[in-house]
Amino acid sequence: MLKHCSSFLFILIVLISSSTLAQNSQPLNFYELSQQWNNELNQVEKELSDAKLSDDRLSALRTQLLDLQKKLQTTKTDLSEQQKAYQTQLTELGPPPAEGILKESKAIARKRQVLNASLSETTGQVKETELIQINADNLIERLSAIRLNRFTKEIFSRSLSPLSGQAWLKAGADALEKYELQISKYQQFLADETFISRLKSSLAYLFISLIPVLILMSVIGNWLRKRYGRVAALPDPSYHEKLRAGLVLAIVRTLYPMTIAIGLFILVQSASLTSYFPAPMVKTVLSVLVMIFLVTGISRSMLAPDDQHWRLTPISTDNAAYVHKIIIGLSILFGADLIIDNYFSLEKTSLEFNVIRKFLAGVLISGFLFALVIRKNIWQPDTQHNFRNEPPLKLWQRLRVIMALLVLAIPVTALAGYVAMSRLLAAQIVLTAGLYILLSTLKTLGMELIEELLDPDSQTGSNIQTSLDLDLDGKEILEFWVKVVFSFIMFFIGIIGALIIWGVDSQDMMEWGYKAFLGFKIGDVTISISNIFLAIFLFAGTLLLTRVTQRTLENRILPRTRIDKGIQHSIRAALGYVGFIMAFMAAISTLGLDLSNLAMIAGALSVGIGFGLQNVVNNFVSGLILLIERPVKVGDWVVVGDQKGHIKKINVRATEIETSDRATLFIPNSELISRPLMNWTHANQTGRLVLPVQIAYGTDTQKVKAILLKTASKHPEIQKYPEPNVLFRGYGESALNLELRAFLFDVEKVNFVMSDLFFEIDDLFRQEGIEIPYPQRDIQLKDSDKFLQALAAAISDNKHH
Repeated sequence: MLKHCSSFLFILIVLISSSTLAQNSQPLNFYELSQQWNNELNQVEKELSDAKLSDDRLSALRTQLLDLQKKLQTTKTDLSEQQKAYQTQLTELGPPPAEGILKESKAIARKRQVLNASLSETTGQVKETELIQINADNLIERLSAIRLNRFTKEIFSRSLSPLSGQAWLKAGADALEKYELQISKYQQFLADETFISRLKSSLAYLFISLIPVLILMSVIGNWLRKRYGRVAALPDPSYHEKLRAGLVLAIVRTLYPMTIAIGLFILVQSASLTSYFPAPMVKTVLSVLVMIFLVTGISRSMLAPDDQHWRLTPISTDNAAYVHKIIIGLSILFGADLIIDNYFSLEKTSLEFNVIRKFLAGVLISGFLFALVIRKNIWQPDTQHNFRNEPPLKLWQRLRVIMALLVLAIPVTALAGYVAMSRLLAAQIVLTAGLYILLSTLKTLGMELIEELLDPDSQTGSNIQTSLDLDLDGKEILEFWVKVVFSFIMFFIGIIGALIIWGVDSQDMMEWGYKAFLGFKIGDVTISISNIFLAIFLFAGTLLLTRVTQRTLENRILPRTRIDKGIQHSIRAALGYVGFIMAFMAAISTLGLDLSNLAMIAGALSVGIGFGLQNVVNNFVSGLILLIERPVKVGDWVVVGDQKGHIKKINVRATEIETSDRATLFIPNSELISRPLMNWTHANQTGRLVLPVQIAYGTDTQKVKAILLKTASKHPEIQKYPEPNVLFRGYGESALNLELRAFLFDVEKVNFVMSDLFFEIDDLFRQEGIEIPYPQRDIQLKDSDKFLQALAAAISDNKHH
């Protein structure tokens, strides 16, 4: 009865789950969706065949295709989940019984048939979605090729040469016509009394409204200056303090013009003044003004031409003022060029006028840039100041040569008729230089903040070091890897920024990032950056949590129990192993690796171990224990058996030890785990020196003790606390045995310190007449009487002869 009830419940659960999946699959209407997607792709393909398709329409089609890709990916994910659910249910049902065995029930057979049909249908839908995705990808690649072809054609196409006299005449005529048109508009503007009256009243209202805002900005600015600005009392501010003060001053100097610009834009929008002041034009002019004030403020703050103590660049005061003027000139020139471009985009202008205008803008920009290149001492860092992370002099000189060539290419390409290329070079050089300065500044600031956060003398650094249970080497390793990750992020941002500056479409960058983040295939392997970062985060987070838990157990919980110290250490170590295994398993699962494959590999290895790999695996596991538990680390001075030396490297199989003879000794890792090992520098470099001294019987031992203590106290390598002491070890066969004991700052120097002490003690003993005795022996002869009689007889016989 129980068996039938369990079967009935299983069938009921299967039916309910399958009906739920069927309900979830109904709203998809996959057939209609696929038809809609294919029609959409066909329409896009048809439009791409039109050679006269505008750039704006190309951008719109690209956005449409990217949106379609997201929908396809979402649908594919949903279908894949359904596919996995059907496969799971079929696995639970198991294979159908073989012939000749008891037949399964009709309900189970019917359910198996339904699941197989649903699985087949869902698999087909997944493949159909993948085909549509491939078509969408092909259309996006085709669209990108069209845009790249147009961009290349525009850049490398020759237009009128600025050397043409006819072009100058035509451009001059157009300029005169535009000038007269603007004079006419200005006169018409002055004659419109109603508009002038409305404008005056609006300006008065704006002025009254801005007064409290400007007062508030003034209060905020003064507070920022006093709290984070330049402090006169600091004679030598750090780079972090310089950068913080520079950024604050740049922001403060931009508050007033930005507030006024926002007020003017609101005025134009709300007071119906667009008849003479078009909103796009006003927006461009005000944005340019804010940009000029911001660039000027940042330049003055970073270069500090009036205060060299707060300067962030390694150049002299004269060069700082010179570069500051060039930056202001470039910002004004770029702003004016942007305003002119925006204005003439609304007006019809001739080709000659556009060519001459862009040529003159490029020449002016190249003139400012050439003024930077020609001044050689700007590219030689000021050695009077200590600036962080500055490139070497050769790199600066190479950058100067490269920039000189690019600057010369601006007028040369324009004169050759490639005006678009000339204009592109002029703008991109300035933007790339600005990007480099920005990222270099941020990178240096980030490095300073990392060092400050991990500084053990600071509160934050001390808490981090305590929580993670890090020694000095561990802190340096953590700081190194944090800096490496931060440098990689800044480098990655720089690459993206440079690609966008030099013409790569931002939508292309977003698409690449989207694909890389969600995953891309290399053969049969799918690589997902999101999963990789998540796995790293889980691995690091789990290890961090394990370290914090170990620290809490060690300092707060276990000491309050009656558990033996050895068991406490074992609990802490076992928690570390469990935490590492959990972190590893979480990372592996996040990456999507099949753990069954790892089980197969482990099974294969177990067979290999049975055929003679026991020692290899033993050493491998021992190496892991050494790396995790760290009873020894690189640089430690250890003694293993009768061998001693410094740990040079811990490999998978063996550990390299360099002896005092500079010979390399390889010790299997299992030997370091199974045999007693003395580590002189495990916790710190301090160690004890024991120096034996023998003196003759009858010597004043108190006098010798004073000499030994005086000798030890004078040596710079011996610690004052705990104080050196002298022990009377006993009476020897030939001498009185004493020992001088002292603690050294660096135990690795014990041999040199002992040698110094022996030399000094020998000199003092000679001066004081203290004897270091030779070994003394008493010889006793057996049957000495017989020996003397024989000796006397021999002497007597010798006399008679």
